[in-house]
Amino acid sequence: MALYNNAKKEAVKRPFYYVEIDCDGTTFRFCLDRSPVPPGLDAAPFVAGTPSFGATSIDPEGGIGIRGRVTVNIRDHNDETELSTPGNPVDFWPLWRATYPYYQGFPMRVYSGYLDDKFTFDTNAFQARHYLMDSFKKTASGVSITGRDPLKFADNDRAQYPSKSTGYLNADITDTDTSITLAPTGAGDANHGTSGIIRINDEIMTYTRTSGSDTLTVVRAQYNTVADAHSADDTVQECVEIQDTVDNILYLLLVTGAGLDSSYIPTSKWAAERSAYLPGNYYTLLTEPVGIKTLLKELGMEAPHRLYWDERLAEISFVAIKDFSSSAPTWTDEGELLADTVSWQDKLDMRVSTVIVNFGIYDYAKDLDEITNYQQGYVRIDPDSVSNYGSQKIKTINCRWINNDNKAAAILLAARWGRRYSKAPIEISFQLDSKDTDVWTAGNAYVNTRTIVDNTNSRIDLPVEVMSAQESDNFSYTCLEHSYGQELSQDEGVDEGVLVVQLSSEIDQLKDAGGTARTLRDVFDDQYPPSSYDADTQVRIIFDGFCVAGSSDNTQPAVSTGDFSYFNNDPILDVRGLIVGKGGDGANLGGTPEDGGIALYLETNVQIDNSGTIGGGGGGANGQSASSGGVSAFGAGGGGAGYTNGLGATGSFVSPSANAIDITPAQNGDNTTGGAGGIATADDGAGGIFTATGFAGGNLGQAGGGSGGAAGAAIERNGYTINWINTGTVLGADNP
Repeated sequence: MALYNNAKKEAVKRPFYYVEIDCDGTTFRFCLDRSPVPPGLDAAPFVAGTPSFGATSIDPEGGIGIRGRVTVNIRDHNDETELSTPGNPVDFWPLWRATYPYYQGFPMRVYSGYLDDKFTFDTNAFQARHYLMDSFKKTASGVSITGRDPLKFADNDRAQYPSKSTGYLNADITDTDTSITLAPTGAGDANHGTSGIIRINDEIMTYTRTSGSDTLTVVRAQYNTVADAHSADDTVQECVEIQDTVDNILYLLLVTGAGLDSSYIPTSKWAAERSAYLPGNYYTLLTEPVGIKTLLKELGMEAPHRLYWDERLAEISFVAIKDFSSSAPTWTDEGELLADTVSWQDKLDMRVSTVIVNFGIYDYAKDLDEITNYQQGYVRIDPDSVSNYGSQKIKTINCRWINNDNKAAAILLAARWGRRYSKAPIEISFQLDSKDTDVWTAGNAYVNTRTIVDNTNSRIDLPVEVMSAQESDNFSYTCLEHSYGQELSQDEGVDEGVLVVQLSSEIDQLKDAGGTARTLRDVFDDQYPPSSYDADTQVRIIFDGFCVAGSSDNTQPAVSTGDFSYFNNDPILDVRGLIVGKGGDGANLGGTPEDGGIALYLETNVQIDNSGTIGGGGGGANGQSASSGGVSAFGAGGGGAGYTNGLGATGSFVSPSANAIDITPAQNGDNTTGGAGGIATADDGAGGIFTATGFAGGNLGQAGGGSGGAAGAAIERNGYTINWINTGTVLGADNP
């Protein structure tokens, strides 16, 4: 077999380096030990050897990867200051260290490039790499200085969010107290605003406070926690509620939480990337200090993206996980890949066939690993990945940042990770000459090499994502094959530009965590900021097959649309589950059965694709009485269908009770069917047996039995229009 023999390609010149360190307004410059110093460069020639660059790497799991690092060795030399006298020279670096003892965080730049043919310096021929000074080591001949990228300062041992509160209870409190006082004096202003959220042990409370006061008026047992007694000296921790886009959350964590200079963050670039690929909002409640690096890791997983320091641009880059860029360049054996440097391996452990997403935290005071603390779970299985490899490969993600309303974000998460790693990727390493390094960390390229072929032995253009790039005499790259698997029907247009709100589980008037009823437009606005859409955007609101959207108040509709008139396209209501009004409660003797509630109330024109059920709440039923021989019996009315289910009345009886043979209570309705009436069976005292049977509650869209409560309307159009894509099942009136 004849093999291709690639001639070795090398850089024509050796690179030249110089270093700048900014020290409180003074910039020190050092270059490679060369005499004379190249014309045009004002630097001291004491850099010993080539700087050692650490690879700038991204984490394939999201969040911060291995950060950029550089180590520079600089020889010591005489410091020509007034302290230096004949016969008593002053060494530069000991004096520098004494002058700048708090050097950690000083800006540090390492320039690499090539001198021209006359060995003259031209700044345009050099690439700057930006770091912050992190460590300083005195050696026998000089110093070793290490610079790291700013993301180092987001490590958990350097930054947490929110900050640890310093206040504590000045006395014991019971589980019913609504006022607490903090110690030490001044803890109120030091730790808390005039309103907010606090945590004491495992209880979360909301509070109000007067500025200057250490006393908080509290509402107990919030966010699904339980009121409890607490002891003096228990910490009162200020909590932080966050609901925003991923780019704004990252900015908050890095700038406010970790104290990074905001100039490192290209906000316009971040906003554009987020708007195109991660348009929605994310939510959490932080009830205790959490390491910034941990939060960034979680967010990188749940809003799938890469976050890394680009030392060339002196900025933190934010890149969403998405499909491959087909406009990428191609690197070949014949052109760019340096000879004898290509190696690769299959990364079977990185394959993902099945993504399990647990989201919708119930109690934010509990640990993220408590699976029972999540209200919803979503599973995406790629059948081709399972079939091709003969087994599943499961990735489970417990989500801090995706709340119960935001199933669309859970679907996006599962689709992005599932498609990106449905195939076990090839990891390929090679070296490039400096002239071929325009594509850097997180960039895309094709690699065409004789060592990767198809089953006809034809070379292929392998799409890759650059996972790490490291500078030395040449440039070392490690890349990961950038496959992007099939779109599944359940991915719900993740990559199609439609803004999706997906609702699941049982929902009472679309209420938020604080119990406030919302319209569909309110829910949409919670998930998508105005920067995510324009007037031509299509909005699709899915009530999935597990969704039961209802109301606990028969005077309030289960779902109100709110106003979507800003959009040129009417929103699509994609109903696969149930939108049902409240079921009416049944009546006791002499009582009045309750009417059912409205299911859907329009406040805007809509399109409806209904494969589920839209039904007005069934009316509650009347009871029914019977008597014989002076004995009376009454069967109470059943509850109407709907959500909340109508309650069966409790007043079935026989009088006198000694004559009762059997009493069957009236039944509650369920989500679609009215409950049966109560049955009272009695002995009339003369050997006769008789029965009083209450009427049944109404099914969806039906009145309760026995002149019971009226059914709620399925739809109140309120003067607005419906474009029916599919009518499906509509039970009850469709009122204009």
